[in-house]
Amino acid sequence: MRESFYHYILTERNTVKPTALSKLARSIAADGMFPKTSTDYDEISRYLETHVNYVESMTLFDEAWQRYMDKKQTQ
Repeated sequence: MRESFYHYILTERNTVKPTALSKLARSIAADGMFPKTSTDYDEISRYLETHVNYVESMTLFDEAWQRYMDKKQTQ
């Protein structure tokens, strides 16, 4: 079974020094409606663009998605 983006992003929330990525991760973790099982970029991107106001920039999401994809490549 492939790890969902949600499960990946949870690994980014506990950093010693808060970053934009860790703040995004904490916001996603607190969002009860986030599509937790999704591995689909378009589904998650649409959700973030239309349902939440905690994403400072979709560029940040794109960077997080790329890190997620990079991690999947090494597994």
